[in-house]
Amino acid sequence: MTDLTPERLRQEARKFRLLAAKYEELADLLAAAPVTNLPVSTNDVRPGADNDHIVSTMFQREEVHHPALNRGEATRKVIVAAAKFGSTPFSPAQLASSIPEVGEKTVFAVFHRRKEIFEPAGLDPANKRVTRFVLRGHAWVFTYGINMDRDHVKEAFLRSGFVYDKVVVDAVVASMPEAKLSWRNHSKKWGGGTATFDSADETSELPGLAYLVQVPEGLRAFEEKEQPNYSAETRPIIVDGRRVSAHVFNVITKLRQKPQLEPASDYLDAVIRAAEKESVSAEPFLSVRSKQH
Repeated sequence: MTDLTPERLRQEARKFRLLAAKYEELADLLAAAPVTNLPVSTNDVRPGADNDHIVSTMFQREEVHHPALNRGEATRKVIVAAAKFGSTPFSPAQLASSIPEVGEKTVFAVFHRRKEIFEPAGLDPANKRVTRFVLRGHAWVFTYGINMDRDHVKEAFLRSGFVYDKVVVDAVVASMPEAKLSWRNHSKKWGGGTATFDSADETSELPGLAYLVQVPEGLRAFEEKEQPNYSAETRPIIVDGRRVSAHVFNVITKLRQKPQLEPASDYLDAVIRAAEKESVSAEPFLSVRSKQH
């Protein structure tokens, strides 16, 4: 090594610290999801070089194991699975076990690539390493009326300057406990009542579609769509058997109609079609329509 100066030595020390951190990271990943026949050699690692190819090459196998699952699809599935834990911290292994169809190695690959969306939430007392995480930067929005129609939502977002695919990660079947369908908002557009909800006892449950959205853009997109008649409140919902917190829109108090309104016929038909398309139970809406005939 020539030109040994204090600054040059400090630069070399930083390179080796980065290399040591990379080896630690690789060791953690291998311990969690062992891979045989690693397609790179430790001889490929050079101090000061860009060594990201080691981990990325190691996990290129995910396309081999799951040829029908491209990288973007795998990432989406992992983010949605993490969101289903709500505020409950999870380990990468728990996350992997919750989506066996994706594959453990693929889950760990996504977890490594997208560390910025996983917030540390727990330490292992034995080695003082972070072992539990929560998803950051995402929120659930529960819908139970016309917003179950994804095409309707996409068009509304565009009118407000939002691109659906950039603010929505996915939409899944869900339900809201202790709630029931009501008709307390009057819509000039639809010419009658549109869906709202009332609180109910523990035997009631309102089916719907839950959107996992980026924060804050996704929440703003829904807020702009629903204003001025509706505003959001936070309520628990059930997603794949897990209880998580969600933003749910309901008619604002000063516009809340008593008694309930007659549902707009075209609106009711549109919501039933949307529910059936998304495999959401349309029973509450079918029950209302049966009383109209």
